[in-house]
Amino acid sequence: MASQSRGRSTRKQRRARARNPLPRQHAGFRIISLLALLLMAVVIIWTQTRNTEKPLRPLAVLAVLADGTPLPNVEVAFYHTKSVHLGAVHTTKTGPDGSAQLPAEQACGKFFCVAKSTDGNVTQDSVSQDDAGRKARLLFDKPSTIRGHVFDQRGIPAESALVSASFARGPSLAETRVGTDGTFVLRGLSGTLQFLTIRARADGYFCAPFEWNQLSSPDIDLRFVIAPPLRLRVVLPDGRPYPCAVSVKGRPDLAMSTNAKGLITFQHLDPEQRFYVHVHHSSMTFRNDGFAPREEVQLLQLEKPLTLVGRVIDVLGKPAPDVEVRHQHGPRAWIRTKTDGDGRFELPELPAGTTDVFYETPEGQITSDRVKLEDGAAKTNWLIRLRQH
Repeated sequence: MASQSRGRSTRKQRRARARNPLPRQHAGFRIISLLALLLMAVVIIWTQTRNTEKPLRPLAVLAVLADGTPLPNVEVAFYHTKSVHLGAVHTTKTGPDGSAQLPAEQACGKFFCVAKSTDGNVTQDSVSQDDAGRKARLLFDKPSTIRGHVFDQRGIPAESALVSASFARGPSLAETRVGTDGTFVLRGLSGTLQFLTIRARADGYFCAPFEWNQLSSPDIDLRFVIAPPLRLRVVLPDGRPYPCAVSVKGRPDLAMSTNAKGLITFQHLDPEQRFYVHVHHSSMTFRNDGFAPREEVQLLQLEKPLTLVGRVIDVLGKPAPDVEVRHQHGPRAWIRTKTDGDGRFELPELPAGTTDVFYETPEGQITSDRVKLEDGAAKTNWLIRLRQH
């Protein structure tokens, strides 16, 4: 009996162990399972990421007449929309079928395509990777002629002033010089170009651009006003000149480098406006309150960046998460950050002195505040309460 009892007990214990593994074995199994699942998730994410990264493809265009007839031997120039002032990145000619393309290795971004036919007719379109796989159409039609007059502020003809036609922020499509009587004629602009910006330039003067369309008056009158240049001297914190690249915000055509003395001059600017610039530096910031054109040299001094550390609360005094905090000083157009779940933020690249800081909620409501920072020290524990709108 005893032996049978022991036998039955042993069988029960085996069955119990089969149903309920030892805690150590159970924990090990769970760890191995979790690791396997984690590895599988990593492989899936990597595979999906790899599949979604599409390689660059060539960008193709097709030059045709208004009736669809393809045009061979058309010269096509591709300009990157963010660096038109640097010139065309690629120039080619259309083949017998009227097609041309920008090679894949150069096709990252968006491009203006300027096409000039063998008879001097010019048209333009744009193309990007969103258009890869199909041909953007460069349409040619009977060319338009744009005529006009250019005078200075005294009403005297502005002889030899340069007049150009382009799309907004695009490359020049046609250029001519003003005659002794103040007249100009722009020719060879395809009739498919419905809107153009007409500009006149002469050193020491500014002329507001004229927005032309197919319904505009046959004759355009442009008038110059005296415009001093914008002269800047870029220096380091210790006053030494800093040779660097400088550009005017919103004007991709105005980008150049300072000379060895840190000096740079921009012409043809509206004397009634203030202009904001970019100074390209990897670690310095600067105060960017804007500069108005004038004869004397204006100083732009780089400085060590400061950080504003603070917290944003709503009208009830509760933390305000996901609020965008930004300022417009320094080497980039806007310096931005967002508050965390507790409403806290760190805003870098601030200059010393008083600075306007903007706070925008996810709903688009904006609050602004002025912060004063001391040179060489970060400001912490700054508290801002959003205003009621």
